[in-house]
Amino acid sequence: MGGRLGAVELAAVFSSPLQRAHDTAYAIAVPHGLAVHEEEELTEMDHGEWCGLLRAEVEHKFAPLLRHWYEHPASVQMPGGESLAQVHQRAAAALQRIVGAHPGGEVAVCTHDVVLKVLVADVLGLDLDLFWSLRLDNASLSIVDYTERGASLVALNDTCHLGDYRSDLRAQAL
Repeated sequence: MGGRLGAVELAAVFSSPLQRAHDTAYAIAVPHGLAVHEEEELTEMDHGEWCGLLRAEVEHKFAPLLRHWYEHPASVQMPGGESLAQVHQRAAAALQRIVGAHPGGEVAVCTHDVVLKVLVADVLGLDLDLFWSLRLDNASLSIVDYTERGASLVALNDTCHLGDYRSDLRAQAL
């Protein structure tokens, strides 16, 4: 990703504080001589009691809720965790601050698939129950253009810079 964005004139680089997102942000920031600004609100969804469990364990302990999560994700709040609406609220607030602080500037934001999906759904005006219809690979590039007229999705899930290193989505978390 650092190489892919090397020729882009970046004003700033922001990241979730979680390691994988931060490492990606660092790879983007270093060639530009920029620091990585961590934003707690960009962290991945809190899966509550599901955190640390294997898929089979979640299926065994939370079968009805997991089924509901796949069928109507917008109406699920993880036990001890968050809902998609809560993730959207905090991530959208962070993004609004970031965009507002860099009007007209190119900014890189490194975060996680749930956060990105709810933000993209917002740009497209999609109901969060369509969450599963959005595919975002690890280390993919999505671009949103923010103007005085609003936000426009320019690119989604671009992985051409990854070559054969694309991840298998079936192996990712719930």
